Amino acid sequence: MTILQSFSKFLKTIEPLWEIHFEQSVPAEELAKSRTAGSIPSFGFFFLLALASIIATLGLITNSSAVIIGAMIVAPLMNPILSASYAIATANWTLLLRSGLTTMLGCFLAIGVASLVSALSPWDVVGSELLSRTRPTMLDLGIAIAAGAAGAFSLTRMSIASSIAGVAIAVALVPPLCVVGMGLAGGSTMTGVFGNSYVTNLDVAGGASLLFLANLIGITISACLVFVLQSYGSLRKALKSLALGLLVALMLSRPLGTSLYEFAVDNRVQLELYGLHRDGKYRDINLIHRVDTKLVDGAAYVNIIGAANEEFIKGTSKN
Repeated sequence: MTILQSFSKFLKTIEPLWEIHFEQSVPAEELAKSRTAGSIPSFGFFFLLALASIIATLGLITNSSAVIIGAMIVAPLMNPILSASYAIATANWTLLLRSGLTTMLGCFLAIGVASLVSALSPWDVVGSELLSRTRPTMLDLGIAIAAGAAGAFSLTRMSIASSIAGVAIAVALVPPLCVVGMGLAGGSTMTGVFGNSYVTNLDVAGGASLLFLANLIGITISACLVFVLQSYGSLRKALKSLALGLLVALMLSRPLGTSLYEFAVDNRVQLELYGLHRDGKYRDINLIHRVDTKLVDGAAYVNIIGAANEEFIKGTSKN
């Protein structure tokens, strides 16, 4: 008996154990009811969203990723967005209008709460958690597309419905809105991580707005396609709305692509600097805490934050 025949016999023996199991999908009527409920601008929705916005804003101020993740779990903003995707797939324009209105009111609430909390809080320095949400790239759009598909699929399978909380963590919805509010509430300039350079409030609000819009478009398009591919609605009915969404995504691709290039350059610069430090080229710098790269007119300006001995600092200041 050959090795191939032995392996084939072994596979037949364990076949009942590895047979693929397809879960039964949620009935269309039940999914329609849940998406209608998810689109309603209820008191509970706005109350939870306000609390999530407070948590996220305080997490951004204290630069705590754990607190921000907690806010993502509490925030219910994913619900009306997925309802809008379902409405597009089924050409239910009443549901789309209600979902869109709920999402828009929720966005205004999150921005307003964040502005109020940040205005009442003693903070001036832009932390890394806040700054990371002002420089979105194509990678963020890819995350949103994957998260939207996962969210829509979890709604169609009862056995994995609890995965929606993980989807809310994977894609940032409330934190970018809070950053927008913090940017609008800030002064004309806020101290950034570039030492004696500054990040304007418009930079903060604009970058975070771009991130939220990229997340919104990515989630909506991918979730709609997942619904259509599972026969909840039809592609013909959703084609016009999907075409509009793809057009917006195409318009966003330029600034997101530029940011992705800057991200790649920043990574390359950090690898080069850490390599030089490891090889002993920068022995006077004892420890590199952070390396930031900023592209201006095609030139890369590198800011190194680290610990060095006193002689090196004095020599640098003289030069």
